[in-house]
Amino acid sequence: MQEQERQSDIVALCGRAILVEPYDEEVYQFLMQAQLALGDQQSVIKTYESMSDLLFANFGIMPADESRAIYREAARTVNERSVNLGLLREQLNEPGSVRGALLCDYDFFRIIYQAEARTVARSGAAVHIALISAVGCESKPLSRRSLDCCMDNLQDVIVGNLRRGDVVARCSVSQYILMLPQANYENSRMVCDRIVRAFSRQYPHSPATLSFTAQPLVPNS
Repeated sequence: MQEQERQSDIVALCGRAILVEPYDEEVYQFLMQAQLALGDQQSVIKTYESMSDLLFANFGIMPADESRAIYREAARTVNERSVNLGLLREQLNEPGSVRGALLCDYDFFRIIYQAEARTVARSGAAVHIALISAVGCESKPLSRRSLDCCMDNLQDVIVGNLRRGDVVARCSVSQYILMLPQANYENSRMVCDRIVRAFSRQYPHSPATLSFTAQPLVPNS
């Protein structure tokens, strides 16, 4: 009981500290560790996702390895008891009817990429990755407000113009990375060009200029 009270005090203290220092990742780590000690895995996941969004939106960085380790521990222990396959399928399914590409965090994109690379090594299937970047006119950097607005709009355009089997993640403050299964180089460039034209059509007054590159996914030998 005393240990639970101590961990609860840490949670409360970290919550107050975050109000003062919202970008201090170490405080979030203490908070997540206390939440995990209390058995509150869902709060750990929510805290991590909130911190990750905050760090990425303001500094373009991903959480540190220590933070990701706490998150993975929480994700591993969400189901405290043995569950049947039917329940797991319900947990794994996407909610509702989803259209367009799968949007995920860059950390999860890396896992999907590595899994796809293994498949390509075995099957020889064509898979390409593409990078779409946003800059200001004459390659000048955009203001923070303009960049945030541009990236939100670009995300919607990318997801809406890709297939359900495609995957997309924001990999920097001004870039999205795409995975395009069953697409050759020419098709991948056509897809990116379609996204650029769709963005220009939907947001003709945007101060952003888009560019893209595409390369085949080459598995490790």
